[in-house]
Amino acid sequence: MQTAAAYIRVSTDDQLEYSPDSQLDRIREYAKAHNLLLPEEYIFRESEGISGRKAEKRPEFLRMIAAAKQTPKPFDVILVWKFSRFARNREDSIVYKSMLRRQCGIDVVSISEPVGDDKMSVLMEAMIEAMDEYYSLNLGEEARRGMKKKFETGGIVSGAPFGYIVENGRFVIDEETAPVVREVFSLFVSGHGYREIAQRLNDRGILTKRQSLWENRTVEYLLRNPVYIGKLRWNPEKRMARDFDNPNIQVVPGIHEPIISQDIFDQAQLRVYQLKQAHPYHAREKTKYDYMLRGLVKCSNCGRTLSAHRSRGIMAVQCIGYAHGKCKVSHHIAVTMLDLMVLVSCRRFLKSGNFQLHIRRAQSADTTAIKLEIARHEEMLHRAKEAYIAGVDTLAEYMEYKSRLSEEIERLKAKMPQEKPIDEEKVRAAFREKALGILDQIESTDDPKEQNNMLRMICEKIIFDRTKYLVDVLFYVEV
Repeated sequence: MQTAAAYIRVSTDDQLEYSPDSQLDRIREYAKAHNLLLPEEYIFRESEGISGRKAEKRPEFLRMIAAAKQTPKPFDVILVWKFSRFARNREDSIVYKSMLRRQCGIDVVSISEPVGDDKMSVLMEAMIEAMDEYYSLNLGEEARRGMKKKFETGGIVSGAPFGYIVENGRFVIDEETAPVVREVFSLFVSGHGYREIAQRLNDRGILTKRQSLWENRTVEYLLRNPVYIGKLRWNPEKRMARDFDNPNIQVVPGIHEPIISQDIFDQAQLRVYQLKQAHPYHAREKTKYDYMLRGLVKCSNCGRTLSAHRSRGIMAVQCIGYAHGKCKVSHHIAVTMLDLMVLVSCRRFLKSGNFQLHIRRAQSADTTAIKLEIARHEEMLHRAKEAYIAGVDTLAEYMEYKSRLSEEIERLKAKMPQEKPIDEEKVRAAFREKALGILDQIESTDDPKEQNNMLRMICEKIIFDRTKYLVDVLFYVEV
């Protein structure tokens, strides 16, 4: 039994027969006749008088599209009274229907305008696909031209940056966050670094525009944004990201009030330049450092990975979170020292027999597929119950669905191969001997890449506590 969603919209000039209640009644009748489950939470109903011309003006439509993109998909088909209810804008209709079909595997069905499966219908479908490609390309070009014209006249073509809000199509200073912008510039020009500034903001619970913690790059992005001196920056070729020196970037005067003076901004840009010269990012070695513990060791404070770098000619590791201003505890240590600590700890844990071991069960592709199918049917059973509670289905209909789905679940469970019980003591003993042998091999080679591969055969995760100089190891084995 498939699950359906319903989208209902009516304009002010519609007749009574097209009222929202009437549309919903017909859609429910269609769903029941075609053995489709229509849960209440998947009935998306716009307020009366909402236009179908623009998708962004239809909140329920956008909520439905967002739900459709979930994995696994929550419903298999969207039911509408007429295709004109889905969208009156041809471009919106083609783009959204094609996206739903191709990316989500969800069809849009008009219950009063059924499309057949004859040759003409196949031809019409092919024409729609061709038009989809044309309109997608054309829409992109038109949108880009419109944004370019708007940008050149000082209009905004992006969301408001930190320190501003949008009112009446222009940036307006946000009195709550603008002082933070001024503080960041002041701290930076007075000699404070990116990480130190990020740490200060995080310690005070101040979040970025995206409601995340500050780090080096977000502080740098703010400092290099000319929006704070009343200008607009835009790359017509692609998303801005952090490619500040891209030759395609354009800067024009805006129509909003600046937060920072030109003098302070210039001082900040000069210091950014000086830091780049002293620590040139693009001059760094691009290849990853190969060392035994690469990607395996985690910070005991925040759980992020320890990453390698060169410090005064010595290879060392540091918590990525700390380096970016998101973790308060430094985990800096020389790689050679950490290598020794890990090998000694692994051998000590294994020889004592007191070690953490995650025993994983190996599963075949068939077993995984059966488990996924069982989960899907259990979800359908849950939805059928909700439909009965909501009064959509009668008790008899619910009992029929329940009986059919329960039988299918039991049939699938019967196909599952029987898992043999695991003798954990035996597994631990065998693993212990294997792991000690692998440690011997690791110590007999000087190839860091080979050492890393061998260590990954027995270690799931390694935790390093810099404050206590302790290492904890979680081993794993698959049976």
